[in-house]
Amino acid sequence: MIITKRKGQLSLEFILLILGLMVAGTVVSMGLVEQSPKFLGNEASNIKKESMGAFVTEAKFDSANSDTIINDSNPQPKTNETNETEEQSTPQDKQELPDLTPISLIVAYTNGTKICHYCKEHVQNSGENQQLQNQFRHGCCKNNTQVKISTVIKNVGNASAGQFVVALYDNDEKVAEQTISGLGVNDTTSVIFNYIISTSKGCKNQHQYQNHGANSQQQYQHHGCGGGIYEHTIKIVVDEYNSVNESNENNNEISVEINITKGHGHHGHEDANKEINSGIASDLKIYIGGYAFGEITKDIISGGKYISGNINEKIKGGGKVGKYNVNGTISGKIKVNGNSKLYLGNLYSINALTLTPEGNSETHIKVPEIGTLEIKGIKGYSWLELKGSKVNTIKVTKHIEGNGYFMCQEDTIDYMYISSIKGYAILDLIKNKIDNLCINRVEGNAYMYISSSDISKLRISDSLKGYSTLNIWDGCEISEVYIKGMQSDSTLIIGDSKINKLTINGNMGYDAVIYINNANITTLHVKRMNWGAIIEITNSNVENIIIDEKNKNGAKIIIDENSKVGNIEIKKEI
Repeated sequence: MIITKRKGQLSLEFILLILGLMVAGTVVSMGLVEQSPKFLGNEASNIKKESMGAFVTEAKFDSANSDTIINDSNPQPKTNETNETEEQSTPQDKQELPDLTPISLIVAYTNGTKICHYCKEHVQNSGENQQLQNQFRHGCCKNNTQVKISTVIKNVGNASAGQFVVALYDNDEKVAEQTISGLGVNDTTSVIFNYIISTSKGCKNQHQYQNHGANSQQQYQHHGCGGGIYEHTIKIVVDEYNSVNESNENNNEISVEINITKGHGHHGHEDANKEINSGIASDLKIYIGGYAFGEITKDIISGGKYISGNINEKIKGGGKVGKYNVNGTISGKIKVNGNSKLYLGNLYSINALTLTPEGNSETHIKVPEIGTLEIKGIKGYSWLELKGSKVNTIKVTKHIEGNGYFMCQEDTIDYMYISSIKGYAILDLIKNKIDNLCINRVEGNAYMYISSSDISKLRISDSLKGYSTLNIWDGCEISEVYIKGMQSDSTLIIGDSKINKLTINGNMGYDAVIYINNANITTLHVKRMNWGAIIEITNSNVENIIIDEKNKNGAKIIIDENSKVGNIEIKKEI
């Protein structure tokens, strides 16, 4: 029988060929499905074979860039590279701009003595810039006083600034201006105005100055001056004419307040017609009785009586409160009886201060400049704070004892001498700069804490005795530490600090311990390590260790594997 082909009819050979290809494809597909798919991510996904709708090849899965899984058998979706390109484009609102801001303002006499000052410092807090303000913004001076007004201006933005004008205002009256040619990123410039502060310039209530964001619009509303002029605002305005386009137009001002004369009874009716001057004490003796309180400061004490000349003030016991402000120069005595309080303000400089605090008293001294501070001991639960002062000499002529506490914070001290620290007393030195610190003896259970301080020489001329502890930590830098000896059970701790030379010029007794952790020491020199003495070094760099004599059986030097010691010299074992 003859089989003829019709149009569109498939041949038997061609049909068999198609069936063969279909069977082969099924075998290949099942073979691929049996292979475990590979995922390079955090975890392998559980994928059922019957649910797979496509072949899986060895594609890489990057968990850090999980937007794309590459599969060569399919078209590739949009990758991270495109997104990164888009993110790199700078939008209009993120353009780099300068940001001019005054960071400090000082009004001082021509001899350099400060009348008042105001500092602004930018800090990071939760990712946002906030201002940490260190302010002593109120001061006093005589009428028609020649002063020097200085300000520091910084560009805290991301681009350089062109020419701009810095203006000086006395209250709302512009009295001077200077032109600055420009300022680079993170650069600062100082501007100084010589000026005479006078009641004839400006008026506190004469104008109300309004700054609408960019110094672009200045509106003045006249109110007139009622009565005498007693308070002046000295203000600096940066970019006075708004010539610089800034990222922040609201931080261009800084100001301080100065009291001159003839107020409206602002400090009490008895002082209404007095000229108020910055306070200076030539020779001042203050006695703080048991359980009494004293504060000596440059700040104005609200409601305080103004005192000057030779004084002999007494505050009775039983909860009485004495409030004073120094006007001009004083010398003399102030006695605060037990359970009473003293507030002494407007005091900027003291030539010589003798302080006698009795047991359980509390005293705070915050005076910018002190020549000599003599402290007649700190005992009982007495508490004494010295903060923010520049002092030539401090002498604690009697003991810091009992549970007495003496803290110096953010002070600059040329010479400091302490007779002894004993009992459970504490000396706490925080963020100070000290040229010479001399202590005769530390004993009992006394503690010395020195943190974040810069000291040229620290000398303990006798010894660490008893269970006493000297703790040097938190970023201290000390050129030389000299300790006569360390008796049994005493402890020296050095942490996160740098010391050039550390000398124990005597015996380290039984259980006397030196701990050195995360520190850098150039030379550690110990005269004698007795039985039970220990030097332990961890996470530190010590270039030289010199031991003149060491007990070969009982004294130990322990160095962990994370420390680096350049040279160890033990001259004699006993």
